[in-house]
Order: sequence, then structure tokens, then C-alpha cells
Amino acid sequence: MRKGQTPTSSEKLLRMIRGAGVTAAAGRDEAKSRAVAADTPRVGSGGFLPFWRSRAVVGVDVSRRGVAVAAIRGRDGEFEVLALERAELAPSLSFDSDEFSRILGAVVSRACLRIPHPEIWCALSSSQADLRLVGVPKVPSSQRDNAVFWTARKELSFDEKNVIFDYEDRGEMVEKGAVKTAVFAHTIPRDVVARRKLAFERAGYTLTGMTLTAFADQNVFRSGCLPPPPGGAATLHVGDNWSRLEIYRDGNLVFTRGIKAAMTALAGAVLEGLAETAAPAPSPVFETPKGPPPVETPRGFEGSGEMVLDLDGDGAGLPDTGEPRLLTLDLSGATAGAQPLSPPLAAPADADQADAEPPVAGSVDGMDEEDARDVLLTLVEGNPGVAPGRPGHGLSAEEVMDLADPALSRLARQVEMTLKHYRETLGNDPVGALYVSGPLAAAPPFLEYLEGHLGIPCEPFDPLGAAGVKHSGESPDPKAMSLSGRCAFQQALGVALSRPRMTPNLFVTYKERREARRVTLVNQATLAVFCLILVLMAGFSVFETGRNRARAEELARISKQIEGQGVMVDTAVLNKAAVEATKTQEAIRAFAAKNLGLGAIGELTALTPPEVKLLSLTVDMGPPARQTAPPPAAAGKAAQAAKPAVKYIKKIIIDGVVEGDSQLFESVLAGYLVNLQNSPLLGDSTVSKRDVETIGGVQALHFVVSLALAGQ
Repeated sequence: MRKGQTPTSSEKLLRMIRGAGVTAAAGRDEAKSRAVAADTPRVGSGGFLPFWRSRAVVGVDVSRRGVAVAAIRGRDGEFEVLALERAELAPSLSFDSDEFSRILGAVVSRACLRIPHPEIWCALSSSQADLRLVGVPKVPSSQRDNAVFWTARKELSFDEKNVIFDYEDRGEMVEKGAVKTAVFAHTIPRDVVARRKLAFERAGYTLTGMTLTAFADQNVFRSGCLPPPPGGAATLHVGDNWSRLEIYRDGNLVFTRGIKAAMTALAGAVLEGLAETAAPAPSPVFETPKGPPPVETPRGFEGSGEMVLDLDGDGAGLPDTGEPRLLTLDLSGATAGAQPLSPPLAAPADADQADAEPPVAGSVDGMDEEDARDVLLTLVEGNPGVAPGRPGHGLSAEEVMDLADPALSRLARQVEMTLKHYRETLGNDPVGALYVSGPLAAAPPFLEYLEGHLGIPCEPFDPLGAAGVKHSGESPDPKAMSLSGRCAFQQALGVALSRPRMTPNLFVTYKERREARRVTLVNQATLAVFCLILVLMAGFSVFETGRNRARAEELARISKQIEGQGVMVDTAVLNKAAVEATKTQEAIRAFAAKNLGLGAIGELTALTPPEVKLLSLTVDMGPPARQTAPPPAAAGKAAQAAKPAVKYIKKIIIDGVVEGDSQLFESVLAGYLVNLQNSPLLGDSTVSKRDVETIGGVQALHFVVSLALAGQ
């Protein structure tokens, strides 16, 4: 705080924090308790069916001078604002300090106080990343990730151990006459992501996702909050030490450029102008002629074949290593060429504070950069102006614009040449509008100045003022806020619009997505097999149900027939009939066994031809059956020692002769035996004698045949 001035709100907050004497561990415990309180569900917040409500997303934007938090619920261009919170930060405060974690935890806790289980996303400055549209040769889908990685590594020159690499698909592009797959690749140092994540963990919150500010602005166009103008839209974010120009077409980021002309340069111009008006005219004797400032080469470009010019003239000559490269211009009047963004060459201790570059202007006659910045912010609509007694009090907007005109003209010229390079050199359609964000987004004179130089509409980047934004009873009404108040939450709102399938997440790169696709494919295959088995089982069940129904109908039909006949059939009657049938069958079998021999003789007599004369017929039925019951004591032993009895084969022995022609003896005998074997009562035959003899003076074939009885 400067001597004799009223402390600001951030200075008061820092004084309270320093005076409290709270240790870092106590601060982390307090932040954790706030996180537990924030996760407590709000009474009635879920309605009758809370699972039908979409999840609440909290977007956190951390800049050099403050933390902005926006909590929303909903998707696309229509969403409900749940909370808007902001806390000022001292520009010298390190993002790795415990004080920053306590302030961060306090502002996030206020935003999440009545939101059950929110998804928290944060954004990192795009100036710390390298973003580029890359053309990749077409390869099979299984080799696509490797092709993208090696092509991007050749273009961006990064080490995967030190940076996080990811990409987005952008359809197709024509490069040197060849059709290639277009991807938008980006890299960012791993330590920057790790430190920002650790800061949230110290504050007591776990991040769901982390993205870049360029992709946060991309969310605004992809969600439909702002209607895209013809030819696409450009966004100009005027930061403290760097400005960022990005172009979006069809909701996709297609071009990005860092410009070293921002609030520090504008404040330096105002400070220089105020110093010239306040100081007396110098004597000509001591006047030193001023020449053009020397052009210095930034670190890492000593051996480069092109010259990088500091067009602002307000810096120390070397860009901050955490910042993007400068715009390369051809001062001969040719078309401007632009160097793509590249990763930092050497990250400083606070590399994530992209705008933490030392002030370009020092103190002049009691005035410093903060005084000049306050004068510059009087251009913002609704700003109360500079307090009486402070430098710049009473200046009109035209006078402030005249003071900042040297830096304003450089900024406008660089934006104009970048848009010209995008339109003419790259062969794209001209953008339809320029959306301005940052501290001067709500400054009408600044917007009119840019519009007059660029020739396109320049508007504040104000997605909170869109028509689809809603609010509930307890949530803030964006339409009741001032334009500058809404623009302060523009970046946080873009982060809150993040969705897993729409926003690149630094925690989930192409490798994690590839693994997730593999797991999803396995799960889908398993589900498909399970569904197929389920369908087959359902079909079998339907089939069996139909068969059972048909059987039931047949049973009902038979039962109806039985009832019509008047015969009552039950189980007892059927059992009785079965017993009687069994007895009858056994009696028939006993009769057949008793008269088997007699039946066989009759069958043999019927089958004997006239040429065959039977001399004798012997029926061997075997020994008679004996049924002697063994003593009870010996019954068990007899059963154990019993051997299977030898089955006796019943047979008929035929002794006969074949008369007639001697040449037909064999054929007559063979036919006779075949007829006997075909009989159901007779079985196999065995010829034991077959001789030609003279019987009664006549030759005859004397034979003896043994026939087994069938059915044994």
C-alpha cells in the first residue's frame, strides 16, 4: 500500500490473513472443513426426482489480480447460474503460496456452499501452452494415435516426459496438394499442471478437469451461448502483459496468436503521457536526441534466421519465459508472418503466473503503473473514476485515449496484421466480429477505437448477457449486473461450460481416451453376448411356453372327451387296471413257456415239405426247475457266494431223410433249414450229420439237425 492512500479490499484481506497467524496446516484443515460443508446437500435442491437434474459445474479462473468462480447447471446455450464469486489478489502473490490456497479455498467454498457434489474445472493460461493445427497423413485407425504423436512431435518439438500432449480431431485439410487428417494439437508443461492441481488440493478441493483458456472460450461458441457470425469470430483478451488473439470457426479454435501489447503497455503509455504533462519542459542544452530502441533477440533465438521485434517498446527486451513468442512482422510492407505459439524455454519459479512480468514503467514524479492503470480503467463503463488528489483526476475519456494512443495503435496494428495474415496468407474467410475480454472489455471508447481501425464489429465478450441464461431465487441475476461485472466472469463461465466430450481435459489425454475406448469396446461386446444369450433364453422360454400351452389344450380336449363318455377315470382305477393287465400278461407268458415244445412241433410239422421224411423228433426242454428256499441263516452267505447259473438252451433234434432226385438233395435240405430258421419259434440250426444212404433200395440223404428254440 502506498503511503497516505486508503487500503484496497485485497490489501485489507491480506492484512487480516497475515495478522491471523494461521499456519499452512491449519489453513488446509480449514479448507477441508469448508469442502465438507460445501458437499452437504441443500434441502429441496434436488426436487422430487433429483437424479433427473443435471450436475452442477463450477468453473474457476485464476488471473494475476483475482480469482473468479462461476457455478452453473444446464447444458448448451440455456443454463442456470447458481453462483458468481470473485476475490481480488495482490499481483505479487505467488500461486504456490499457502495464502493463495486459502483465498482460493474461501472463494470456491462460497460458490459451492449450496451445491451438492459439484464438478470443479479450472483453466490455465494459453500463453503457457503451444497450440497448433497439424496435418497428419491418413493411416488406419489402429495407427492413428502414433501417427498424430510423431507428426506433432516433429512440428512442436516437445519432450513427452516434460509436457502433456493431446489433440482434437478437425476433419480433413489439404496440405501441399495432399489430403490429410487435421488435428489441433496442444502441449503444456507437466509441472504447471501439477502445481495448479496441488494448489486446489491444498485449498481442500479436487479438480474434475483442467483446460486452457482458449478452450474455455471455445466452450462458449460450441455451447451456442453466442451466435457465430459469418466467417467465424475472433476474440481478443487484453491481459496484464500479454494479449491473446484467437479465431473460432464453426465452434472450433482454428488460429491463436500471442501479442505483446496489453495493459502494461497501455498503462506505460498513460504514465509517460502524464509525466510529460506534469514535468516542465527540459532545456535544449540537456536534450538528448532519441533514436529507435535497439532490437534484441530473445533467449533461444540467437541462432534463428528471423528477427523477432518487440513492437511495444515497453518491455525489458526479453519476453517472459512463461509467455508465448512475439509476433513476427515484415516492416517492408509485405504480408505479415506469424510465429506459432511454442512452449516456454525455461519455466521460472512462478511459470503459471503468465502475466507476472515486472512493470515496464517505474515511478515518475510520485506516479507509478498502478496510478496509470487506474486512469486507464476510467474508460470502463460505470467506473467511478480517479479519486480527487490522485494523478489523472478529471481527465475525460478522449484525453485518456490520447495518452494511451501510442500503445493502442501498436495493439490495433498487430491485431489488424494478424487478421490480414489469417485472411490473405492462410486463405480463410474474413472474421465477422471481434469479441474483447479483459479489463477493458466494457470500455466503449476502447471498443470504438478498435472497430475504427479494424473495420469489423467489436463487442464485449459477454456470454452471461445471452438470452438463454436463467437464474433461480437465490442465485445472482446476470441481467441485474453491470457489463463490467459480467465480463469479469467471462472466463470462469467458459470454464464452467466444460463437458467431458466437448472440452479438452489436461487430465484425460488421448492415451486415457484410447484406454477408455478399449474398455468400452470390451464392455459392449460383453453386453452384446449377454443380450444374445438373454434373447436365446427368452426365445426358448416362449417356445416351451407354446408347447406347454398346446399340451394343456390337448389334455383339456381329452378330458372333455372323457367327461362326455361318462366314465370317471382316476388314479386308483388306472392302477387296478395296470395290475390286472400285468397278471394277464404273466399268465400268457407262463402258458407260452409251458406249451413251447408242443408249439415248436406243430410249427416243424407245418414247415416240413413232402420230400423230407422225419424218422425221429426229439424235444430237449432241459431239466425241471427246482425252487428250494435256503435257510434264513445261510441266505446271506448263499447270496454272496452265488454264481450266475448256466443257461440251458432248449432245442429240437430232427432225424430225417430227403428223398427224390439225388441231385436235389442239398438244395431241398438247405431250403428246409432256411424255412425253419425263419420261423419265430425256431432259432439257429446245427447240422450234425448229412450222408447219402440207401434206404429200402432207394438212395436218400440222411441228416440230423439240431434246432434251438427261440424266445429263451
